[in-house]
Amino acid sequence: MKRTIILNLGDILQQNQMKTLQSFAKLLNPENPKSMFPALGALLQGKAFNDKLVELKTGNCSQTQFVEFMIEQLKLISDKEITAEQFVACWNTMNNTLDEFKTRLEEVFSLKNEGHLVVFVSYTNPLDIAHFTEQLSQGGIPFETTPEGSLKSVNGIKILLSYVEKKCRDEMLLDEFKAFKQTQHSPTFLPPETTDWVYVTKAMSNSQATSDNEKASAEQQALEDKRIPSIVWPKDKTLAEVIEFNPEALSLEIK
Repeated sequence: MKRTIILNLGDILQQNQMKTLQSFAKLLNPENPKSMFPALGALLQGKAFNDKLVELKTGNCSQTQFVEFMIEQLKLISDKEITAEQFVACWNTMNNTLDEFKTRLEEVFSLKNEGHLVVFVSYTNPLDIAHFTEQLSQGGIPFETTPEGSLKSVNGIKILLSYVEKKCRDEMLLDEFKAFKQTQHSPTFLPPETTDWVYVTKAMSNSQATSDNEKASAEQQALEDKRIPSIVWPKDKTLAEVIEFNPEALSLEIK
């Protein structure tokens, strides 16, 4: 069965946020980086940071404004002022290089080559996408940008970015679903078991696997409550294996 497959770009790229925490700690206190962990942890889990990050991800503040805000916050907890270049370098340590995500990206390209219509959605920010674009360029992977310089597609696969669309992920998914229905002349709100449109969300495989997989299950239920059919991508399966499940098996149990 050929499907329209909506993928979260973050599930392909993946991140290690601990690397960024460690990089900031080493920059702010080279002699005793671990001493910075409590303050950095409190900052990165705090309301002020998360509110500002949401503004960045939804296009309500610029990258420059976000970086300036973060430099000020980091100075408050360390009494050390860093440059914008130093901040971006530390931030980007959480983002994988092409070698680390190329295999997963090529899985997606294979689905496209098999005739599936693939779309990326990403609740993201311009810092992470700039790093991703740089990796694509270094690896010779074709991509398109808009006249304003925003990433538009990767190897012919459309990409929707939250800060460009100025929408949260669910809004982007719903709008894409509506566009699909209009194009395919499908009945309004097909039940998940009969549609050939599906959003794939990945089960996590890190040290927080249990709680993260519970979140993935909750996310899947929330999406289907909105009539967005979804598949959880188990950590022990390839993307191709997930897509080949029968329509009646859209809801997968995470083990």
